[in-house]
Amino acid sequence: MAREYQREYPERYIRISDESWRYDSASGRAFHSFKLRSMTTVVYDKIRVRLVYRAPDGKVRATREAGVPGVLKPGATREVSDLEVRGVPPDGESANVSVAGAESVR
Repeated sequence: MAREYQREYPERYIRISDESWRYDSASGRAFHSFKLRSMTTVVYDKIRVRLVYRAPDGKVRATREAGVPGVLKPGATREVSDLEVRGVPPDGESANVSVAGAESVR
């Protein structure tokens, strides 16, 4: 039963840490780096992250989703480097990354 719950709600079992990002104003692209850590006993694939960009006043300027290539094994930590996101607004002062979803490998 616990494994089914882990498969159904991956966003509750994948943690994100060590977030950083940089913005290329010439192209409107952002490059994100962070770590993913599995807190479960299932293997995740096709991980999607949601990126929320906020202006200096705290208002949301854009929300994007991006896919993270590869798999995340049980209890493992993976480093993601320079995940490219297009169409990022120039007034985005901060960005927050969260897990939007993933598929479990059976």
